[in-house]
Amino acid sequence: MASAALLLMAYGFGTHRRNQVWRSEETLWRDVTEKSPGNGRGWMNYGLTRMARGDYAEAERAYLRGLELAPSYGYLHVNMGILKSAMGDRAEAERRFRRGLELMPRVPAIHFFFARWLDQVGRSDEAIPLLRETIALSPGEPGAHDLLLRILARRERWVELESTATETLAVRSNDATARSMLQLARERLAAAPSIDALLAESVVLYGERKYEQMLRVCDAAIARRPDSAEAWNNRCSALNVLHRYAEAASACGKALQLKPDFTIARNNLAVSRAGLK
Repeated sequence: MASAALLLMAYGFGTHRRNQVWRSEETLWRDVTEKSPGNGRGWMNYGLTRMARGDYAEAERAYLRGLELAPSYGYLHVNMGILKSAMGDRAEAERRFRRGLELMPRVPAIHFFFARWLDQVGRSDEAIPLLRETIALSPGEPGAHDLLLRILARRERWVELESTATETLAVRSNDATARSMLQLARERLAAAPSIDALLAESVVLYGERKYEQMLRVCDAAIARRPDSAEAWNNRCSALNVLHRYAEAASACGKALQLKPDFTIARNNLAVSRAGLK
């Protein structure tokens, strides 16, 4: 009887202890790190719970320990990137996102989280191809569709927004955001100024040295008519002045593909290439 009582007491203590562990994710993953200190994923998940509480120092310690154990685990690098961004270290955040993507290039979530971060730090145009890659890997991914549509709307890329919203609805027929964005794109395209008016406006802005605004007008003209050599050339002119020579060379190259005898575009391309040397 005494031995039976001891067994029951031990079982009762074990049950109590397990209930304490499962009380929250934090205690669960802390228990994993204590019981299995060589579990890199356990350290990551424990770090996630600390990051959610704003305990960045402890989260970083957990992630670093996890990376020592699992240096090729892309998710760990991505979570470290999110943490470093929250701590204000954008350069390290970007390095971690890129490393995660390099290690796990076929994982949709890694593309998405990097894209979301780029959008949050004001680099929305760079986020667009990553979001398209996310959708290519996982066509039904709602977050990627939603963010892509919202970025295109903010950037006033109406032609692209219309086609993207249509593509989204082909996969997610009840997507309310896609439906509203499709309607918005069609309304804006119907009310958009003519290509000639946009080109004229871009020339005025160039004369006023408002080069960033000029770029937006050129983008609107290109969205309206992608085969406009003049719009591509004007975009090149603005980019040259902004010393964004690689982008400028690409734009002038496009203009010359469309209109090989375009002398102004050829001269602008020479400026771009000189700037790249």
